[in-house]
Amino acid sequence: MKTIKISVFIALAFASQFINAQTQSKTDVERVERANKVALENYASKVGEPVPEVKDYVYGMKLDVAKTIHVSPPVKYCGNVDSYMSYQDSQGKLHSIRYILQGDCPQKR
Repeated sequence: MKTIKISVFIALAFASQFINAQTQSKTDVERVERANKVALENYASKVGEPVPEVKDYVYGMKLDVAKTIHVSPPVKYCGNVDSYMSYQDSQGKLHSIRYILQGDCPQKR
């Protein structure tokens, strides 16, 4: 009986940590995506350039970054999250890329 109680306690302790770590991700990712879109739209209207479509980063992709417009802040999440970088190249054309980043897990500390 004592072994069962200890096993249940340990299982609940691990499950509660996992649930807390997972609940923020959707809201945070939406917030990060919205912040990138707003920053990019504001800058595009200021310089008179069209707002570019977000492209997924592929390993080895050549990036001509002359000016960084926006970089997503770290997300407090235990796992991989989408992150965004918007930039202007040396010809003045705007770009926005989405890449996968390891979240800033609060339970690592």
